[in-house]
Amino acid sequence: MRLRQARKSHILFNNSNLTGNILPQTGNLTNLEDLYLIHNMFSGRIPVEIGSFRGCVNYLYGNQLSVTIPRELTNCLVRIDFLANQFSGSISDAIGRLKNLVIFS
Repeated sequence: MRLRQARKSHILFNNSNLTGNILPQTGNLTNLEDLYLIHNMFSGRIPVEIGSFRGCVNYLYGNQLSVTIPRELTNCLVRIDFLANQFSGSISDAIGRLKNLVIFS
C-alpha cells in the first residue's frame, strides 16, 4: 500500500480485517489528525514514526498489538485508546505529562 500526503486529516479503517504490521510510512502523513484502526488484526509493535504526525486522536483498540507503547506517541495526544491488545512492558512516564490528554484507555 502506498501512502500519500493529503489535505484530509482522518484515516478510518474500522472492522476491515486488516492484518500485519501498521506501516511506519503512516508517520509520513504529517497532516493526519485522527487515526482509527479499530477491530482489525494488526500485530507487532506500533511504529515510532506515528509520533511524527500532529495526530491528536489514536484509536488502536481491538487489535493484536504487542511490545510497548512508544514514547514518541506522546507528542500531541488528546485521546488514545489501546484496549484489547497484547501489550507488555511499561508505559512511558511521558503519558503523565500530556497536558491535552482527555482519554487514555
